[in-house]
Amino acid sequence: MKTLLTLVFTLLFFNVNAQNTTLNTESVQLDQLISFIADYFVKPVLDEENKDANDDLKSEQITFLIEASDYGFSKEDKIILQQAFKFLSQRLTQKDKISIAFYSGKNGLLLKQESAKDIKKILHAFSHCSVIENYKDGIGESYVYANSVLNPMARNTIIFVRNPNKSEVKPRIVIDKNAITANSTKSSKNGTIVLLTAISLLPELINVIKD
Repeated sequence: MKTLLTLVFTLLFFNVNAQNTTLNTESVQLDQLISFIADYFVKPVLDEENKDANDDLKSEQITFLIEASDYGFSKEDKIILQQAFKFLSQRLTQKDKISIAFYSGKNGLLLKQESAKDIKKILHAFSHCSVIENYKDGIGESYVYANSVLNPMARNTIIFVRNPNKSEVKPRIVIDKNAITANSTKSSKNGTIVLLTAISLLPELINVIKD
């Protein structure tokens, strides 16, 4: 009976906590992302003498929802994002979690609950911009995802990163003109050889037709 009551109390406790857990929504423009991080995420003061006291610090559960074109980001935008997340990593702890999703042209989940200190994995995700889960509605499904990973013991935040100047131009494909010239020359030579061969065989073809 005591065990049953304990179980019921535990379930009620977590249910109340889940109901009281809120998802904060913030919005920032891409070119102001670094200054936003400086203001919103204050670097925690860790107690070097009492390590256990650090466990009481509230962790961060962050979902970044970034506006992206069908072709990802321009070179300039990638630099801003990389610098911003490097800076963010310095301000957060190992237990803080980061998720990244896209909306607008490209829609989907890029990164799922990675430690804020795993900066190599975060930067690698941006270098390829290949989503691990496609969304039809980037904003709606990102909200569903952010709510599904709510942590009652953390500050849960979804951050819209607007990019009004996102590049809609498909990246240029660099063409090797020397290779084209070489292939064209080769094709011309081959065409000349075929033509000369046909002319040399013409008398024989005429005789075959006569026969």
